[in-house]
Amino acid sequence: MLKKQCLTINVERKFMKSSISKVKNILWDRFETNAEIEDDSFSSDEDRELSFFFIATDEQYKKLVSIIESNFSLIFDIKKV
Repeated sequence: MLKKQCLTINVERKFMKSSISKVKNILWDRFETNAEIEDDSFSSDEDRELSFFFIATDEQYKKLVSIIESNFSLIFDIKKV
């Protein structure tokens, strides 16, 4: 069943745009869904907290987290909710 999902990552400001692009590409290529993105940080923060809001099943969400953890763990961290 499709549900509202939220994925939050922490990333350095200088890698923010590239990280957004990578996650959005994975969401579209693997799960055929788009995400709305919110920057939950203050403008002066060097480390950014980005939230991706999208529709997916719980299984798809778990697979997305697994893909990110295995490929991007040196670039950004997933915030566990």
